[in-house]
Amino acid sequence: GGPAGKITCYTEISIPGEVPTEPTFRPDAVIRVVRGQTEWQALVEVKVGDNPLAQEQFDNYHRIAKAAGFNAVVTISNQSADSDGHPPLLVDGRRLRSCAVTHLSWDSLLSKAQVLANGEGVEDADQHWMLSEWIRYVADPCSRIVAPATLGEHWSEVLQAAREGNLSAAVRFLPETFENWESFLNKLALKLRAKLGVDVERKMARADKKDVDGFVKRGLEEVAKTGTLCGALRVPDAAGDITVAVNLASRAVRYGLDVSPPSD
Repeated sequence: GGPAGKITCYTEISIPGEVPTEPTFRPDAVIRVVRGQTEWQALVEVKVGDNPLAQEQFDNYHRIAKAAGFNAVVTISNQSADSDGHPPLLVDGRRLRSCAVTHLSWDSLLSKAQVLANGEGVEDADQHWMLSEWIRYVADPCSRIVAPATLGEHWSEVLQAAREGNLSAAVRFLPETFENWESFLNKLALKLRAKLGVDVERKMARADKKDVDGFVKRGLEEVAKTGTLCGALRVPDAAGDITVAVNLASRAVRYGLDVSPPSD
């Protein structure tokens, strides 16, 4: 929601609490954009690697950002954003009217940077070099910024139960597995986006996007019934959507593409 304009960035800002007994807060960064008489400021909180966003910390930052007159709170981590673009946390809707919230994953940032670097989005040679160095650093596993794709700590138990024909024994692990599977598909879409230079996205029905809880419930029922994790990716101008299906019992991955037959 920020305007185009002169951007200034600050790190390790100290913001006093709302009451004397409250400690001083130190968010990771502040972004300030000025255009004419318009001034827009966002508070930024960043997590890297396997570190997740913390609910209490986010609540405090959203509260003090609203009180201090910030326009937005931006969170960055290796977690995927919710369908509404918010971080995967509880967000107090009462504060959103005056202080918006948005979440970006490291995969999405890296994908956007790669698309810019590989295309014609950065004309200045020095800026292109800096962007390329940023990509090289963030993508390097030694930086430990981008967390590798994972299907959760109980993935092996789920596979073992499926192989034994007793998936119900691991039913308590299925919600975590399904959540990680959806995150994996989103990561895959972003990687394809960077390689192809087009907006690859996780294909979801409009009704599922509006009813995320219902989508998860139906997905879990399908996994328990068929023993298969399924999903689809939509690639612009491709012959069709790419379907991905993982059979848990056989540990086989099948990719598919439905193509309509010629009509003449």
